[in-house]
Amino acid sequence: MASAVFNAFEIARPAFLLGLYAILIGLGVQAAVARYVRFPRSIGLTAGIGLSATAVIIFFSYHFADDATTPIWPLAAVAALAIAARFVFVLKKCSWNTSFLWRWLRSSSSRSITPIDIMAAVAVALVMYPVTKFGLTYWTNGTADFPNYASSAKIWMTSAAAFAEKHPDAFGDLQLHRASFEKPMVTALLVAMSQLSDTPPYQLLTPAFLFYLFILATSLLVLCSRLFGLGLFTTTITVLTPALSLVPMSRVYDAQLGQAAAVSLLACTFAIVGTAVFKRSAWGIFAFALVTAVVSVAALGSNFTLVIGSGIALAALVVWAALHRAHYFTRLTKAAAVCALLIGAICLPLLSWFKVSFAAQTTGVPGFNIPLASPLAIVGQQISLASVSEQSQTLLSWSVLLVIVSAVLWIRAAYVRRASMLDFFVLAAATANILIIGLKLGWSNYSVHKYLAVVIAVLMPLVLSYATSKLRGRARIAAIFTFVPLLISSLWISLQHGSSVQIVMSPDLVSLQNHPKLAEQDFVNIDLKNLHEDSFAALLSPSRSATILRSTYARPTPPNTGLFLIRSDKADADIYSNTVKLNDTYSLASIDLSLTDTKIEFNSKHPASRRFLFGNWHPLEEWGTWSGRKNNYVVFDLPPELQSRDFNMTVTGYAFSHVTTPQEIEVLVNDSPLGVQTYQNEGARTFTVSVPRQLTEASNGRVTVNFKSKRLMSPSEFGYADKRFLTFGLISLQVGP
Repeated sequence: MASAVFNAFEIARPAFLLGLYAILIGLGVQAAVARYVRFPRSIGLTAGIGLSATAVIIFFSYHFADDATTPIWPLAAVAALAIAARFVFVLKKCSWNTSFLWRWLRSSSSRSITPIDIMAAVAVALVMYPVTKFGLTYWTNGTADFPNYASSAKIWMTSAAAFAEKHPDAFGDLQLHRASFEKPMVTALLVAMSQLSDTPPYQLLTPAFLFYLFILATSLLVLCSRLFGLGLFTTTITVLTPALSLVPMSRVYDAQLGQAAAVSLLACTFAIVGTAVFKRSAWGIFAFALVTAVVSVAALGSNFTLVIGSGIALAALVVWAALHRAHYFTRLTKAAAVCALLIGAICLPLLSWFKVSFAAQTTGVPGFNIPLASPLAIVGQQISLASVSEQSQTLLSWSVLLVIVSAVLWIRAAYVRRASMLDFFVLAAATANILIIGLKLGWSNYSVHKYLAVVIAVLMPLVLSYATSKLRGRARIAAIFTFVPLLISSLWISLQHGSSVQIVMSPDLVSLQNHPKLAEQDFVNIDLKNLHEDSFAALLSPSRSATILRSTYARPTPPNTGLFLIRSDKADADIYSNTVKLNDTYSLASIDLSLTDTKIEFNSKHPASRRFLFGNWHPLEEWGTWSGRKNNYVVFDLPPELQSRDFNMTVTGYAFSHVTTPQEIEVLVNDSPLGVQTYQNEGARTFTVSVPRQLTEASNGRVTVNFKSKRLMSPSEFGYADKRFLTFGLISLQVGP
């Protein structure tokens, strides 16, 4: 219990420091435009504005000056000056005395932290409680995205050259690419939080989620209470029931920080559009449009494909919210035009980022099943991911529900009042949006799940709040009492889901960041055989260089000349030697890659041969071993008599192929292609390649053979039960003059 409390306080510190900073910047922005725009009192909304301004400025500083950290403190100074200037302006307008100053400060402080902020903070602390007990570490239900965000932040805070020196592998190449093209506003948040709290970016997953979810909850509560005139209790129920239900929270517990960031800042944008009051003058319209544009760009830069992919529904939602402020609509229309121009101008340096990101994330690759059980999922009554109904059932129930609601609204619009067409319009836009995604990418696609999470987290709170506001008397009371058990059920299911996250980095792994034995190593090979542990260990390793051998989101990499970081329970004596325990879980070990014989047989009768295999090889079998996916390495050190001369390498094996689908295996030695072998549904074959001495002289006799497949195939494609990817079946390898 004491440990869990300590971990919670440990997490709260960076979140609190970033919160104070974002509030300072947000107050500075509000002070700068106070003569023209007035925002509702809300710490969360102020923090959202401040975070957006900070992220945009950090991005510009990194993009144009290759320096992400320098603007942080000067920006705080500018915000403080803006607040001071506003205070002086107020004093000049009023007769100054001590009692006035005291009343002004007391009034401002009492109105800053509102009941909505308190309610949002309590709700977020509740839904994030299951993971706060882990402390400052990485957790997920399966996706390995967060190490990528942390890597990008590290690159921005140091340099690409320094990161490349520490990560000279495919993992490092991938992170250098992502740092230049993926989700820059999330990277900026981690940079700011890391600098303010002096905490490494790879430990900031939970504080970042706490902060973003607080902005989301506060923005939605402020928007719905102001737009529809509901009380705090009613608004809390109608907003939190869908927003914190399983579908949105499954994205959170899967460590999808980019989606949480985008949705939170979108909610902040809607709150500004739906609640801010600005003057009719040109300066008033411009000031309002500028603040809205900055927050919108921050949302776009957090997850461009998500925002653009949901663009039809989101645009309809903005129009719908604006039209509910009928007396402001003309003014909002002018501001929207100015805002669009400002967004375009601010996004000019981001266009290449958006283009690359969009191309990479719209490939149509299926994801996991949509965790929806019935139409009741809209208001939070989901069941667990383990017992999801079939997708056809799910989509049918959603379609039936939307058709019924649309029909009712259409009839109401036709016979009651034309303004109600707006309700039909926003639901029709949301339905059209998902039809486009589903028909283009497939209904089992990952993008469908992401879109539904956005709709349920942002659109449904507004729809439910609006519907409740239209009820009167007993009808509203009955609706509220109906929603209460749904809210309790929704939170309970989300908490259960959060309490069963599948992967949590252990304290033993986190403790390695300061281990002296690791710090004295120039080169370390990360071989923990788990993509989450491998990525996290590579980031926290204090060694000068860390190479990940197994596949993460990048291809696998052959080993360097250093020791191997392994799990102590996997320290196979046939492979590892000279093992040194670092703690109860992890050890450093070495592997002897020298050839004791000129021929290596890769089968279960020779288990020691596994030490030469790196990449995506499957376990040894009686006949040999299958490689999986595209890059598969055999690494060994030549005998002294062959190190300074040309030699032949004889390989026996076969490829997985089919009568109608041949397989091509390209053979590379030390990254140089030496031939392509084509297999057409045949048995084992022996082939020989000649290796010139120039390829091994630079590596001091180290030979890295890559059996690279041209096409991924699985037996399941041809009616077999085996679902593995099988490419090259290696039986033996022999070297000689």
